[in-house]
Amino acid sequence: MKRLALILMVFLVMSSACSTEISYPDEPPVFTTAAITDKPPVEHPVFTERRVHDFGIVYRPFFVEIDMVSEFPDKKSDGLSDILNDDDKDYIKLLSGESISYQIDTPSSQHYILEVEIFGDNSALGVYSASQHLEANELFSATLLEHGAFYSGGTQKFETKTMESIFLRDRANTVVLKAIRGDVYICALKITAAELSERRYDITPSPADINASEKTRVVLEYLADIYGRHVLTAQHCTVNTNVEINAIYEATGRYPAIRAGDMVNYSRCYGGADKKDNREIELSEQWADNGGLVMLSWTWFSPMPTGGSHYYAADTAFDINAAVTRQDLLSADTVELEALNEFGKISDETLELMKDIDDMARHLKQLSERDIPVLWRPLKQPELKWFWWGAGEPESYIYVWRLMFERFHLYHELDNLIWVWASENSRYYPGDNYVDIIGVDCYNLTDTSNVVRLDAAQNIPSAKKMTAMSESGLLPNPDILHRDNAMWLFTGLFKGDFLVGDNGLHASALNLKDRLEYIYNHELTVALDEVIRF
Repeated sequence: MKRLALILMVFLVMSSACSTEISYPDEPPVFTTAAITDKPPVEHPVFTERRVHDFGIVYRPFFVEIDMVSEFPDKKSDGLSDILNDDDKDYIKLLSGESISYQIDTPSSQHYILEVEIFGDNSALGVYSASQHLEANELFSATLLEHGAFYSGGTQKFETKTMESIFLRDRANTVVLKAIRGDVYICALKITAAELSERRYDITPSPADINASEKTRVVLEYLADIYGRHVLTAQHCTVNTNVEINAIYEATGRYPAIRAGDMVNYSRCYGGADKKDNREIELSEQWADNGGLVMLSWTWFSPMPTGGSHYYAADTAFDINAAVTRQDLLSADTVELEALNEFGKISDETLELMKDIDDMARHLKQLSERDIPVLWRPLKQPELKWFWWGAGEPESYIYVWRLMFERFHLYHELDNLIWVWASENSRYYPGDNYVDIIGVDCYNLTDTSNVVRLDAAQNIPSAKKMTAMSESGLLPNPDILHRDNAMWLFTGLFKGDFLVGDNGLHASALNLKDRLEYIYNHELTVALDEVIRF
C-alpha cells in the first residue's frame, strides 16, 4: 500500500518494476469460463435496469470576475516587463507549487465555465474545487475535486484559457488554483454559469489500417455505436495473470468488457527469468473466445540486447533520437537491415529498434491469424518523459510510432489492430491516419468526470476520434459521467494496488467493493455479458 500512496500523491501511475526482472503477486485460481459460457450469445447488449441518478440541475444566471491583484495583493508581480510584448496588465505570480483559493456562493448546483488569463514558460495551472468554504490551512487536507489544468507556453503574451462543464454545488464553494508545473502569472479569473456543453460522439469509424480485417472493422463500428451512449468497463491485469479480473468478479458478480494486458515481458530485450512463462497471448485468446474485447499495451524494454535495457529513460542509455533515419526500411528484411547497418546507412539504434518491432509483430501474428481484434496501445504517456520513447524529441516519437504502424501492417500484414494513442500532448500526436482511439490516463483521488481532459483530448485530432480513459486510479462514477456528459468510450482501472493486495484478492481502500458493484451493474456501463458476440 505504500506504493499506492506514493503514486496517488503525485496523481500519476508508474509501474512497480525498477529492475530487469519483475516480481508479481502469486497467481490466484485461473480465470474460469463457466460464469460466461453458460450464457447464450446475444445479438444486442441487454443493459441492466438501474437508472441514472437525477441531479435535478436547474440553470440560473451567474457571473463573477475576480480582480487578482486586489484579492491577492501579496502575490502581485511586475517581473514580466522584459519578457512580454505587451505589459499593460496587472497580474499576480504563483511560484511552482503555490496555490490560491477564492470563496464564492453560487446560486445553483449547475455547470460553470472558468476562464483565466495566464502566462508561463511551459507551465501548468491546476484547477480544483470543494463544495464548502475552506480556510487556507484546510485546502489540500480537504477533499478537493480535481477538474484539470490550464497549460501555457510558447507565446510572448497572456493567453485566455477556458474550462467548460465545471460542476459546482449551490451556495458555498472554494475554487483553488495551483501552479502544478513551473511558475504561473495570472491577471484575470472569470466564472460564468453555462448549460452543459455538447460533445462529439457521432463517429463514423474508418480504421487507420486501410487493410483491416472485416471483423476488426465490425468491432470498431460496435465501439463507435456504443460511444456516447454507454461506457465499456475495462480492467488492467498483472502480467500473465487474470488476478484483477477474478477480483472484479468477486466484488461485482460480473467481468469487464475489456481485458487489458501488457506485452512488457515479450520485449525482445527483457531478461527476466519469468519470460519463459509468458501467457498474455494465451490469455487474450481465451478472453476473446469467451466474448470479451482485448486490449494490449506494450511497456517496451529498450532495444539494447547487450544489457542496460529498461523502459524507464533513467535506467537505459538507449537514445530514440539516434534511431531516426531517412532510409526507407519498410520492405527490408533482417539480412538487408544488417547490411544497411554494416555499411553505415542506419545506426545500431535503428537496427535494434527494427528487430524489436519485427519480434513483437511475430507475437501479435498469433492473434491476427485467429482474427482476434486487438486494441493496441504502445508508447504511452510520452509527454511525461519517464519512458525512453518520450525522452527524445516529439518528432522522434512520432517517427517510431509511424514506423511501427507501417511495419506491422504493410510488411507483417497484421490486420487486426485498433490503435490507441495514450497521451494528452498534441506535439506527440502521430496523425489521424495512424490513430483510431485517443487514450487519457487519469489518476484522481476524488469523484470527477475528467470532462476537461476529455474535451482537450477530443480537440487534438483534426478528424473525430473516440476518446477513452485508458488508465484510471479511481474508477469513475457513471452518474457523474452522465451529469457532465463525459461519456468516455471505456474506463480502464489500473492493476495491482489499485484493486488487489499481494494475495491477489480485492484489497483496495479506494475502489471499494460496493463502489465496483454499483459501477458494474449501472445502466450506463457495459460488462462482459452485455457485449455483442462477434
